[in-house]
Amino acid sequence: GVQTCALPISTQYLILSDTDPNADFPSLMCFSKEGIEVETDVVVRFSIDVNKSPALYISYPAMNWELTTINSITSETTKGITKDYSWIEIKDKRVELATSIQEAIRKALTDEPSLKGAIISVEVDLKNVAFPKRLVDELQATVAAQQAVITAENQRKSTLILANATAQK
Repeated sequence: GVQTCALPISTQYLILSDTDPNADFPSLMCFSKEGIEVETDVVVRFSIDVNKSPALYISYPAMNWELTTINSITSETTKGITKDYSWIEIKDKRVELATSIQEAIRKALTDEPSLKGAIISVEVDLKNVAFPKRLVDELQATVAAQQAVITAENQRKSTLILANATAQK
């Protein structure tokens, strides 16, 4: 007889997060182009194509495709893309970065032979993209230092202007 298997067809989630109580894995540690660590939460939403679900079930009798293959593709793809961005770009081009990652994960899940093309409607969110505290502190100190230099430079200029004005009198 034909074996029917009850696969969850509704939207499924793979969540990588240190703070989400429903997370499957901890937040993902990535690196920028400069090698600065970037910690991010990743949420992958997807559905199963009902016509391809029997083939998927044969590939994954334990129905663990989410915690194995989808997780490893998500992790590797995200890490592979962030390392092409400088940390400033990661900070400022969040939407572009998320779009690139989503497209790459979508393609990788489609191309993965064991998933049989059964993973559809893939959406990826990057949340809580965080840099190490020491880096953030350093940057704030650098900005403050730059401000101090500019202030000192402006004061020096105004002093010179005053001195010149006085001399011309």
